[in-house]
Amino acid sequence: MVVALVAGLVMPRAAHAQAAGVQQMIALNARALTAHEAGEHQQARALLLEAIAVGKQGGLTTHKMTARTYLHLGVVHLNGLKEREEAVRWLVRALKARSDIKPGSTLETPAMADAMREARRSAQEEVPPAPPALPDPTPPATPGPPPPPPVTKPSPPPPAPAAARVATAPQPEPDPPLNPSRSLECPQPSTPAPGRPSVVRCVMRRSLDGARVVLWYRSGSGSFTSTEAVRSRKGWWTAEIPPAVLAGGAVSFFVEARDRSDAVVATSGGRERPHRLSSEDAPRPSADMAATGLEELPAAAERQEAPPEAALVDTVVQDDQRAGPVFFGLQVGSGLGWHPTSSLELRKDLTADADVRVSGLGHLTAELGYHVSAEYSVSLALRYQYIPDKPAPHLLAHGDPSTGATSVIGRATWWLGQRAVRLGLSALLGVGEGFRLVVPARRDGDPSKDLPHYDTVRAGPVVGGPGAALVWRLGHRWAAVLELKALLGPTSQALVNGRSAIRVAYLLDLGAGVQLGF
Repeated sequence: MVVALVAGLVMPRAAHAQAAGVQQMIALNARALTAHEAGEHQQARALLLEAIAVGKQGGLTTHKMTARTYLHLGVVHLNGLKEREEAVRWLVRALKARSDIKPGSTLETPAMADAMREARRSAQEEVPPAPPALPDPTPPATPGPPPPPPVTKPSPPPPAPAAARVATAPQPEPDPPLNPSRSLECPQPSTPAPGRPSVVRCVMRRSLDGARVVLWYRSGSGSFTSTEAVRSRKGWWTAEIPPAVLAGGAVSFFVEARDRSDAVVATSGGRERPHRLSSEDAPRPSADMAATGLEELPAAAERQEAPPEAALVDTVVQDDQRAGPVFFGLQVGSGLGWHPTSSLELRKDLTADADVRVSGLGHLTAELGYHVSAEYSVSLALRYQYIPDKPAPHLLAHGDPSTGATSVIGRATWWLGQRAVRLGLSALLGVGEGFRLVVPARRDGDPSKDLPHYDTVRAGPVVGGPGAALVWRLGHRWAAVLELKALLGPTSQALVNGRSAIRVAYLLDLGAGVQLGF
């Protein structure tokens, strides 16, 4: 009776707690997929790892939502972080939890289908557990004399007092510097207590376009192992060198900051010249600590925001020093310019007073560029200006007026900020036909001075000037661009005291378009 009553009280509470855990995991998965779609793949990964921790705490390790979370981690690593091997590992775990699990239609891609096939093969190729041993057919041996009485062993020493445990607890995290002296500043790690990891802390300058930080470490001359750093509440990027590595002798490490496209934008140390922890900095667990189990205390207190399963995504990879990404842009726009008093390009016997002119219907610009770093890019653009007003044939006694201008323009850009909206300041220099300003038709009453159709004033062949662009990130690869350029070019048609002279014409060009990163 009492047992049934207790069960009736406890079981509904447990079921309610599990249901709450499932709802929390669903919410975390939804937030993670939203972040993944927005290109915030590290944030998506952290949310999914948090969902796994919630599942473990709620006893949901075999729940279908846990399997779905594993699958989503595979999607983020494959399509977002471009880490196929790690993605397959998560997909294998998803298939072990639910063998019939499949990605949703919005997540299904050829690359995902191929990774799922590999994960299924890996899950099926794992060695099954050994069958139970068969009973021995030989008859049992004749019982011998009784065994000697057991030797009593001294009882183990009592656990260390609370003061000893406090002494080995992680120290409070210091405040990061407000103005780091380097783009990526990583103070030398302090010597950890025996059996505890060495915590590496780094801070980036605000102007650095860093989306993630990776710690690389090794013991001796072995290969480097990488682990993701996590952002603490105080703003540090923290990662740990495990005690087992520290116990192996001299430890080398370096740290990389990477942007959203996974390009390295700053380093502290390097493969050729890493930071080092001497063997004196790598303490081994003492006998007292081994006896009390203190070396197994979790290190999450030092990482503050580290998910409980962050260690599961540590990977060993080869050199991967990928350069900045290539991008392609396409813009349309129009411009307004000014020219000095000039002779016309077609009717050289006529002049146009200094004035503000339009540049025609508009222009089309195709650009191919390269991000040298998070702060600088270079590009080459083909600009075509279009003037659509083709006059009637009976008005073309002096020939055809120009209908456009084509130029090739090089650009170097300095990018400011690291958020979804960035400002770029550019210097431009181009060659070709330059640009043309349109002089409309006019009637002066004198047929010899009448302009029956439009004409142009040309600036070039060399043009250049400053520019500014606003870029809105629309996702991992796409961005919207709004750009303003001030182009200057010499015009040999200018007139000073009735004589030809070289003067400068100006064009204010406004364009809008899209940009695609590769």
